[in-house]
Amino acid sequence: MAKGRKTGGRKKGTPNKVTQSVREGYEKVFHALQRDEKAKHALLNWAQKNPTEFYKLAAKLIPLQVQGEMEHRIKSIEVVRKE
Repeated sequence: MAKGRKTGGRKKGTPNKVTQSVREGYEKVFHALQRDEKAKHALLNWAQKNPTEFYKLAAKLIPLQVQGEMEHRIKSIEVVRKE
């Protein structure tokens, strides 16, 4: 194996199976709660009483990296000095 070069295993940034399973389970429960009016209000009430904890959890659900391609064009701008 070349030093500093990954040759096997999962790709960098790919969550392990347990992490992925927990996230999927949490998401399923969250969506189920949203269909139940009492549970929906309970989550809202908890979030209002514990905003710091709510935002900590919400931040963990956002991907750390977004991969994709982006195309952008810059139009040339002509600068004219008045003397």
